[in-house]
Amino acid sequence: MSARRRCTEVVPRYYRIPRTASGSQIRCELLLPQEFTELNEQIVILAFALLGRIHCCHSSSVIGRLQSEKGRCTTMAQSWDDYLAYQEKVDGIQFTWNILPHSRDDAIKIPVPIGVFYQPLKERPLDQPQQPVLNYEPVLCQKKTCKAVLNPLCFVDYQGKSWKCNICQQRNMFPPHYAVIAEDRRPPELYPQFATIEYTLRNPKADILAPIFVFVLDTCVPEDELKALKESIQTAVSLLPADSLVSLVTYGKMVELHELTARDMPISHVFNGAKEVRREQMENKLRESIGKPAGIGPQEDW
Repeated sequence: MSARRRCTEVVPRYYRIPRTASGSQIRCELLLPQEFTELNEQIVILAFALLGRIHCCHSSSVIGRLQSEKGRCTTMAQSWDDYLAYQEKVDGIQFTWNILPHSRDDAIKIPVPIGVFYQPLKERPLDQPQQPVLNYEPVLCQKKTCKAVLNPLCFVDYQGKSWKCNICQQRNMFPPHYAVIAEDRRPPELYPQFATIEYTLRNPKADILAPIFVFVLDTCVPEDELKALKESIQTAVSLLPADSLVSLVTYGKMVELHELTARDMPISHVFNGAKEVRREQMENKLRESIGKPAGIGPQEDW
């Protein structure tokens, strides 16, 4: 089983930002190249001030390039769009929004829900640092309403063995097996070059559960594309292990969850896109058909 977390970086991951303690604050000096525009500088400084609650100063005329973590010189993206495209190429992840709402009212007003296109087991470009295998549980924020995963944007107190969640600002203690961490001995999930990281966890039920594959298809595409998509899925299904469990979900004006059985009459659960369906209602409806003989199932649209 693979669990993945994503953190959206503001400064390109391959730049080192010196930090020195100054009282109760962290003073970050951002050494930005000459070609970096004033707007880019403002975005970076504001983001650091908000996310880390730190005092930032900058010098745009100090250097024209920065050394990477490995000591290589790298050219900074010329625009915010270039940077986002670069991140998507490296991580294979694209969000519907690059800025999260700051209040409940803002979250209600957004026309498109917050979501992410995620490519599991994405192979990173060969010129990028390769992620090591992480076969341990991720460290989570202890706040019940948060549960964010430890990431490079979190403030870490290496002496106090604690970290502050960059999502909810909750201060958390590291688990006992993190007692040896230090600024020069960080776990991979705290390295800025791994903005997206995968944990490979052992499922205790893996020996008794068959693998599960869910195909989610957008039917609002041209007919020739839909035909090609069907052929691709047929090929993929033919290559699955014999004991696999397969689910098919299609969405257009309606969302349909199809029952893949040997019945002569196809049956699907239809969700009206204009109606709000509660999670409990959906689970109850689906549970009704589990274990029933062939030919018995939900017949209504909801």
